[in-house]
Parts: sequence; structure tokens; C-alpha cells
Amino acid sequence: LVAVSAPDGDGRPLHPCAGDGPPAAHLAFRGEAGLGRILDATLLPPLAGRLRPVFASHAALTLSRMALAGRGLAFLPLSLVAADLVAGRLMRAGGEEVAIDVCLIRRRVRQGPAFEALWSRLSAEA
Repeated sequence: LVAVSAPDGDGRPLHPCAGDGPPAAHLAFRGEAGLGRILDATLLPPLAGRLRPVFASHAALTLSRMALAGRGLAFLPLSLVAADLVAGRLMRAGGEEVAIDVCLIRRRVRQGPAFEALWSRLSAEA
């Protein structure tokens, strides 16, 4: 996860995560969202005085659209915002990155054909 913001007219983040200015408008994940719980447990506590929540959603795509519109700073998966970063529509807004390890667990009992095919593919890539 990376902190992103739309750029201002001078090529700096419109909503920087760090600095001496007022708290940045924060486009947050809702508390029940998995990414919201991860951020609440890792990055957000030390930034409490630097962020001012202005909008919350469970959907990363919604938060990325709000960030693109200049409505605030959002912590989003790099895979979701990479093209916007390269094109200059978004920029890194400071702060640390959070790497997320994904662990898949399954029941031993055999599942349907579609699930077994997916599991085989994921197991081969692991």
C-alpha cells in the first residue's frame, strides 16, 4: 500500500502525508474493510495528527477515483495506482509503504472443479 494524492500545480502532492502544514484530507478505508484493518494496525497510528478523515469507503477503486479528483490522500495498492503514478495523474504523498503477505488456506475436503483448478494454479505459482 502506498500513500497517493493528486498533484498540485507545482508538481507536489496536493495532500501530503508529511510536513508542517495542516492535516491532510484522508480518504480512508472503512473499519470493516480488510485493508482498513491493516492500515489501522500499522501505518495510521503514528500519522493520527497528520490526517483528517473526509471520506470512507470499503472499495479501493472508489478511494482511487476520489484521490484522482483531488479530494484527498489515500493509501492504496500499488497495483491499482501504478498507471496513474506513471502518467502523473497521481503521485506518492509521502509516508511509508506497507507490504502485505497473502496466505490462502483451504479445507482438505475436495471442492468443485473450478475451485480445484484455481487452487492448482495458485499452488503452482507459490
